[in-house]
Amino acid sequence: MTTDQKDRLNMFLKVQTFLINNVASLAALPIISSLQTELVAITNGIINAEGQVSDDISGNTELKQQRKDAVKLQGLKVARAATLYYTLNPDPVKLRKIDLLKSELDSLRDTDLYVRIKQLFELCDPVKALLQAPDFTAADVMNLEVLNLAYFAVLEAPQDARSARSSFNSEADRQLAKGQALLDTKLDVAMNTFEAANKQLHDYYVSSRKIDSTGSRTELSGYTL
Repeated sequence: MTTDQKDRLNMFLKVQTFLINNVASLAALPIISSLQTELVAITNGIINAEGQVSDDISGNTELKQQRKDAVKLQGLKVARAATLYYTLNPDPVKLRKIDLLKSELDSLRDTDLYVRIKQLFELCDPVKALLQAPDFTAADVMNLEVLNLAYFAVLEAPQDARSARSSFNSEADRQLAKGQALLDTKLDVAMNTFEAANKQLHDYYVSSRKIDSTGSRTELSGYTL
């Protein structure tokens, strides 16, 4: 969420807290309970959607690291077998391309690792049946491609996550505007009826409507001090 969205959502939560803490005093005006239910639904919808987007982004980061580790491990296994093959069947150009070190793979950026492993697969696939190493079969070369494609798929996910975040922010703006309208045109009007009968209660409500900005300013939405 943006800073402004968080500030406005926090204001909604403050209003909800006020309504909960003063339910007995507000019972004289039943419409307030109905308006509170509407505000709670809007607020909870925003919070739940934010949690889902954040979970998706965190989950993608963990999955990317898991698949990255798997493709590096398999890449080294295939590279070792291929290095032996091209050493015994000399091909200096190919040997130079497939002789990988763990430190080299660790230093590669995400997309560069995918490209490097793809190149390794393309060099080894034609000779996969001839590669030899302990606990190694041609299936290890095929598995390398499968792992690398799975890794590439998760590299694309951040773009999807950014799109989801953008969509969430747009929807959050709409819901915040809906909540703001509820306060401005309905709840504020209802609470103004308490100003003469219970000024202290009214003042507490006005205070709850302040937007406590993280940018060091304090705004009052819907009221003029």
